[in-house]
Amino acid sequence: MEVGLVVGIVLCGVALGGHVVRRRERMLRRPVEQVRDARATAATFHCDLAVFDQPTCDGPPTCRVLVSTGTDAGPAHPFNEDAMGVSDDGVAFAVADGLGGHAEPDVASQSSVRVFLEAVSGDEPVALSGVLDRVTSAVQAANAALRVLRAQRASSLCATLVALKLTRDRRAAVLAHVGDSRGYRFRDERLERLTSDHSLAKSGGGGRVLTALGVSDDVSPDVAVLAVRPRDVFLLCSDGLTSAVSDADIEQTIRCHRASDATIRELVSATRRAGGTDDVSIVVIAVEELGTGGAPS
Repeated sequence: MEVGLVVGIVLCGVALGGHVVRRRERMLRRPVEQVRDARATAATFHCDLAVFDQPTCDGPPTCRVLVSTGTDAGPAHPFNEDAMGVSDDGVAFAVADGLGGHAEPDVASQSSVRVFLEAVSGDEPVALSGVLDRVTSAVQAANAALRVLRAQRASSLCATLVALKLTRDRRAAVLAHVGDSRGYRFRDERLERLTSDHSLAKSGGGGRVLTALGVSDDVSPDVAVLAVRPRDVFLLCSDGLTSAVSDADIEQTIRCHRASDATIRELVSATRRAGGTDDVSIVVIAVEELGTGGAPS
């Protein structure tokens, strides 16, 4: 990714070389200083699937969230500069892309995801506006953490981010992003892009990133409140996917596989077949009513 930062903010996810869902608690709490030591043993490609039932106070769960995650280190980089993460309760998700050309892009993305997921957790505000405020504050916390790291290391750490927070009843979500990592929603057999790239496009895909976490003390993420329906599928990804694979191909893959390991594997394979060499990180979230869906076999 070519970088030309002006002002910025971005959210990032936590994944060391791709290990995210089943090992997420340990990875999220690992000190940033250990990230670089793990590069030699990190897997090139990894994907996983997790299932989260909606908690209820009186009766059985009525909703299930299926989360499929995957990342692949592209040949353009000696190590994976992306990061992604899922909260322990399955309601918050993030993908981040450390900006090449800056110091320690993997540290930037890992730190951003870790701080965002920690800041967005806790008892949920009663009003939806409170959830929106918390997501915005979590992005700002991730930005502040990168600013501290920049000062401590005397180096430039920046990352882009896209993040989604489901309300606990799964009826609404808050989406935040900065940079060119994207968010999509698949509904009624159609894929809708929910984010606008903060970049200057160039021929051949990709572009010059205009905003990112870590660039400035002040950040202003794009934040939106979304209604959530049963059978909705959300996809968060780094630009390694979208610079090589069209929205039409992403749509067809989700239509065939929804939230499954097959979705991740097919999208990564499509990226490599198209000649994409950047790191690819993907989180797919499917909201299902119990009795109408379930974990894929």
